[in-house]
Amino acid sequence: MNINSTLYAKQFRSRAESGDTEEMWSYVLEVSTVICERIQYSNTPSEMEIGSKLLDYVNRNYTESDVSLKSLAAMIDMSVSSVSKTFKEVAGVNFYDYLSRLRMERAKELLRENSGDMEKIASTVGYENVYSFKRAFARYEGIKPGEYAQKWDGAG
Repeated sequence: MNINSTLYAKQFRSRAESGDTEEMWSYVLEVSTVICERIQYSNTPSEMEIGSKLLDYVNRNYTESDVSLKSLAAMIDMSVSSVSKTFKEVAGVNFYDYLSRLRMERAKELLRENSGDMEKIASTVGYENVYSFKRAFARYEGIKPGEYAQKWDGAG
């Protein structure tokens, strides 16, 4: 089924640390949905193999700013739309949502650890500039990264 249990466990732990039970249950539902969707897919072994390679590549390289559907398509000589479809079938979510989740969860870890400035964090998680990172973080979390860091400063 190709589920990155380490990632899901880390993300759940992050939500558990926040103490927001509604957010934790929402995440449990999301992961359960992904599992159920993957069970439904009747992919051929070769599609699953390609999808697994794509997923593995993204998991290992999400901090690189040039990771994109286009670069994945070029890497395995497939069309962008085929890569997008295969990725969603294997990951359970579309490529950009998956990539954003990886980057934002790592950014939240860095913000909680108070490690460095926003430009360094943005670069570390794969954004070419701090503006794009801040905008993506606010869209993903609903608050600005600085506000998130302050929230953890007060809690720690």
